[in-house]
Amino acid sequence: MTQFKLGQLLKNSLRFGFPRFHFWSYMAIRKNLVSWNVSSRSLERKISLITADDNLLIAILWRFYFVNPETGEVLPGQKELPVVEIRKPQSEVYVRLSNSSKTVSVWFALPFEELNEGELNYINALKGALPFRFSSKSWRTYQRSKDDSWFARKLEV
Repeated sequence: MTQFKLGQLLKNSLRFGFPRFHFWSYMAIRKNLVSWNVSSRSLERKISLITADDNLLIAILWRFYFVNPETGEVLPGQKELPVVEIRKPQSEVYVRLSNSSKTVSVWFALPFEELNEGELNYINALKGALPFRFSSKSWRTYQRSKDDSWFARKLEV
């Protein structure tokens, strides 16, 4: 809840439980935020409550590792991947829903040292299974340099 009044706070506390309060200031902008944790079991019901209220939004962050579709085992090397973006240490999907807007951000960190036919088949299967289109300009491979830093190279996928 981005702006709250006592009546709204009490009403939403009855719906969602005990809230957490966040007070922060960035430059000249001050925000007072109230948030609630929602379990995945009740998520669908909570989304319908949120879309009916202009003052509420839901944010879902799902961090995960890729698996082998045949064996179900986690693909090796994902915990050793470089942290390219400090806020995104591994693959994630971030969804933000409100009555007025919907945003989805996807960040994939694939554990492939090089792209051969098997890896390209994995990426193409992933692209075909997901409900959105990928930009061909956003693919990168990261390699370690001699001074122990990481540098990016663009890929055409």
